[in-house]
Amino acid sequence: MGASGTPDASAVQQRILTLRSEGFRPKDIARQVGRPEATTRSHLRHARSRLSTLTQHNE
Repeated sequence: MGASGTPDASAVQQRILTLRSEGFRPKDIARQVGRPEATTRSHLRHARSRLSTLTQHNE
């Protein structure tokens, strides 16, 4: 669990976010982490949702 009580991202999810922050496209990220592009996009959507929720709680 993270400090805020939310589950920590898996190693693959963290890698996906790192690659996205470096400017890689979801298609290229999927290839690098060995996951389907749809799964990669799902991880990115989930991360944005979590970030939005955390940001709202901190306001």
